[in-house]
Amino acid sequence: MAARRGAVPEELRLRILGRRLAAHNLTSRLPPGSLSEAAGACGVQNTPHGSAELSILARVEDLRPGEVARALDDRVLVQAWSLRASPHVFPAGEYRTYTAGLMPWDEDSMRPFITGASEHLARVGLTAGRLIELMTPVIGEVLDGRGLVKDELGKEVADRLVSTLPPEPRSLWNEPDRFGRFGETLVRYGLYLAALNGSVCHGPLAGTSYLLVRPDQWLPEIPPLDRTAARESIVRRYLHCYGPSTPKDMAAWAGVSKEQASSMWSLIVDEMTEVSEGRGWLLQADLDMLDRPPAHEGTRLLPPHDPYLQMRDRNLLVPDRRLNRQIWKMVGNPGAVLHRGEIIGTWRPRKKGRSLNIEITPFDALERSERDGIDEEAELMAKLRQVDKYAVTFSPPVRG
Repeated sequence: MAARRGAVPEELRLRILGRRLAAHNLTSRLPPGSLSEAAGACGVQNTPHGSAELSILARVEDLRPGEVARALDDRVLVQAWSLRASPHVFPAGEYRTYTAGLMPWDEDSMRPFITGASEHLARVGLTAGRLIELMTPVIGEVLDGRGLVKDELGKEVADRLVSTLPPEPRSLWNEPDRFGRFGETLVRYGLYLAALNGSVCHGPLAGTSYLLVRPDQWLPEIPPLDRTAARESIVRRYLHCYGPSTPKDMAAWAGVSKEQASSMWSLIVDEMTEVSEGRGWLLQADLDMLDRPPAHEGTRLLPPHDPYLQMRDRNLLVPDRRLNRQIWKMVGNPGAVLHRGEIIGTWRPRKKGRSLNIEITPFDALERSERDGIDEEAELMAKLRQVDKYAVTFSPPVRG
């Protein structure tokens, strides 16, 4: 199954983006308190800490300071390593979808999810599957009735695992490496897969770090495990938010192998239809929205890892490649200014004490309505972050 991905006519591009904006709840804000709906569409990445709150602010009316944190404390929402091995916030009732739905089922599909561990695994003579098999019961023992930050958990699990290894790997396990100690580094990589198999999730916030806890002790109720249903749900959510698309793009979005994505894709292929112009596949249920997408009139300040910015056909979102590179950098992405359905610039926050400055870099000279929309969003952000004063500054347009 392969779609041709050439240039797309402008009218179709706008319809695709209009449908995606609606699926991401960005055409108009959801009613107050709709945190689960906002976070559940396709998960919300929380990197750096606090980003998920800004993504939800862009989607929910009258979001109050501390409301997202309270929803996490009350287990209405939960955070866990999920898509792309990154911390994501999603409804607690969807815990299985965003963990078991992504869990690789063999060695070939596990390796791409923890690519950085490949050299360590080879040196110690372990497969990824065997590492997780060894780690799972130990994590359960270490976290029984308590929470630990990531480094503490990595150290304690590594300490307990070393006695299970043969003499040669055992010596290597305790050697220092550029990330700390060899065994601790490998365990920390393994935690990303352990999160998918249900062994660990993020619990209460301790300072600026989340304590890692056992999901069966943190969440009041975990839905029964149905891996097939969870995998199907991931594909449906992806296609609803990013379709029309392809298995290759879904693999990049999820952080899984192309083979795993194709296998998951095939589970609901009967629910899909191919879209003209070789753009890929869409849920049949979303065809009407593609034909008649709702209008987007507002302005949003999207954080760097906002779900809407995770679409893989980035040239569809920002056709000008020079501007494209202003948003998606090798490191240190800025946020994106969304106005009436188009990205019109980038933004970066500068916080000093109780003051917040939002620096806007527009792509072109801004109209009054665009500046007004940015000012309104900046005021909402300042209220959410509870600063004493804020300012919006504008850099020269990129296209001069």
